Amino acid sequence: MRYISFLLIIICHVNCSTEPESERPIINSISILKYATKQDTVFRGDVGIELECDSYDKDGFIADYIWEATGGNIQGAANHARWDAPTSLPGTYYIICTVKDNDDNIARKEFGIYVYNRKPIIRKIEIYPESFGEHNPNLTKGTDVQIITFIDNPENDDHEFKYILPDSTTDWMWQILFWRVSENLPPINKVYALVRDQYGAVSIDSLEFYIH
Repeated sequence: MRYISFLLIIICHVNCSTEPESERPIINSISILKYATKQDTVFRGDVGIELECDSYDKDGFIADYIWEATGGNIQGAANHARWDAPTSLPGTYYIICTVKDNDDNIARKEFGIYVYNRKPIIRKIEIYPESFGEHNPNLTKGTDVQIITFIDNPENDDHEFKYILPDSTTDWMWQILFWRVSENLPPINKVYALVRDQYGAVSIDSLEFYIH
């Protein structure tokens, strides 16, 4: 009888004194709360994109959040972060959220965001006499003019230009086109300007001009 009691005490001591193992925290999702510009789209150079890491711990609490990104700049404050998208190549970049609970258990999750290329912004197309006078869309047959496309270029990318004229189309070139007004064109015409950045994004605009 004493032996059985002693055995029960040993069994109870082993089983009853062992605490259950602490569980790892769980990350449900990482999501975008607020876009910088267009909803559901992130462009190169967008700033202030707001993120949230939705997580919980079954047997304790989340003690720390660590935010990382494979491109751009990210700053975290608990389960929220602010991300500035990279200005480099477009493509998929990953946001990583790592959480640690009060027992030092860790969980980690990645969230991919595709960063699109922002198209060049064509501000205006102007036509000048060859001597660089004032812009004048009223042209004289047989005269030489310069067609210039002006762009807004906050990212300082390299750009190429192409012009589609009533009588010809250029190859990709620099932004100033020297052109002789044809004798055989109708009174009302258009020139189309295409702008391409170093990542392949293209914008197009046009200018109507008149020939007499």
